[in-house]
Amino acid sequence: AVSEEGHEIHRLNVTPINEADISGWSKIDFELPGGKAQDIAIDPDGRVWFATMNDGVNVLENDSWSVYTAENSDLLEDYTTSIAIDDEGRAWIGTREGVSIFDGENWLNYTVENSGLPGVSYDPGNTETVVNIAFDGEGNAWISSLQGGLTRFDGQEWTTYGFDGREWTIFDEHSLNCQYEAVTSDDL
Repeated sequence: AVSEEGHEIHRLNVTPINEADISGWSKIDFELPGGKAQDIAIDPDGRVWFATMNDGVNVLENDSWSVYTAENSDLLEDYTTSIAIDDEGRAWIGTREGVSIFDGENWLNYTVENSGLPGVSYDPGNTETVVNIAFDGEGNAWISSLQGGLTRFDGQEWTTYGFDGREWTIFDEHSLNCQYEAVTSDDL
């Protein structure tokens, strides 16, 4: 949902009981460069980050799109599932291969092999699909994965809550579907 001024974007879950009045909504002004939307985030500079199902990450700035894919950047892969912006303005991008972090110039990738992200033992590639990413008030990244549960990364240590991938997890794919700063360490 975009405000009349076009400045604020909020994620809404809408289940209409009756017909909705959409007379105040505007027409489509710009075509999205990527495919099906997976997630959206806004960085401190006002850029809109858009995760897509198979077209990498699209970034809208001043009515102009930048597109980051595995082919033209160090993004892990083009199937992106989630985006969160940390206190330093870096974009954390969830994929089926792990997490890519982009600071505007440099990419940092965390996979099962080089981090504490849980792997899936029945997957020959030992990959894990990241479903959602959020940050608590202490700057810890909370990463929800499809089979590996919930993982906290404090910048140094990785702590996973859930099964180790040999059994299905107690968390489903919507286990961490929340807004920035919605999770605090006191809540867990």
